[in-house]
Amino acid sequence: QFLYSCDDLVGDSAESMYACELELTKTLKVATEEKKIRTIVVDSSMGYQMGQIIFKLFGLSTNRITMLEDVMTVIAMAPDKNDAHWRRILINEFRLEIFENEPVFRGQVVFRGTGDVDVE
Repeated sequence: QFLYSCDDLVGDSAESMYACELELTKTLKVATEEKKIRTIVVDSSMGYQMGQIIFKLFGLSTNRITMLEDVMTVIAMAPDKNDAHWRRILINEFRLEIFENEPVFRGQVVFRGTGDVDVE
């Protein structure tokens, strides 16, 4: 199951972020009726606001219990160095606030390319 960023997100508008959160919650409730989420991949197209919404959505214990597997993985890719910082923070927040079962690990892998191209 793929979950795409909300099309109508307008900057940091609270109304558009809340509407997106409601839409995603509704979509995920239907998608997880039979099978819970085991892996979340934060790809390079996901913006900062969408990361905030996802974190808030899964920060609610009812959503965590009904939508997420007990053992799961969150992966974030940051081909742009400017995006790497907030993505690391998002992963760390998942590790500290959302995953309740120990052990919880965080790893960082950097692929060095030719020239000035790195992918985290």
